[in-house]
Amino acid sequence: MNITTQCICQSPFRPHHRRKNWFVGVKAVPLPKRIIFAMQDVRIETFRASGPGGQHVNTTDSAVRATHLSTGLTACARDERSQTANRKRALERLSILVARKEESIAKAATQQRWNSHNELERGNPVRIYEGEKLKRRL
Repeated sequence: MNITTQCICQSPFRPHHRRKNWFVGVKAVPLPKRIIFAMQDVRIETFRASGPGGQHVNTTDSAVRATHLSTGLTACARDERSQTANRKRALERLSILVARKEESIAKAATQQRWNSHNELERGNPVRIYEGEKLKRRL
C-alpha cells in the first residue's frame, strides 16, 4: 500500500525554490532475505582430479566440489594434491560466491526501491500538512 502525503510550505532546505507543494510517498518495503552460509547447508563431494600428475591422479579422490544447497551455487577445487587443502579452497570460493549472490540481491532490492520513486501519485494525497510547523489540514 502506498500512502501519498502533501506538504504545502516553503522548504527550509531550499528557501529560494519556487515550489510550495511537496509530495511524499510512504510505502512498506520488505527487507531482502539474507543468505546464511552454514556448514550444514553445504554438501561436499570428492572426485578424481584430471590433468598431469601421473599415477597419483588415478588412485585418489583429491578434487573437491562444494555445493550450497539453499542457493545451488557450486565451487570446485582441484589445484592441490591434498584433499584437505582442496576442501578448504573450495569452501573459500563458495563463501565468496555466496557473498556475491547476497550482494547482487541487495543491489537489486535497492534498485527496486529507487524505481518505485517514479510510481508516486502526485495530486491525490491522503494527508495534507501546511505551514512551517506542518499542521495537518482536516
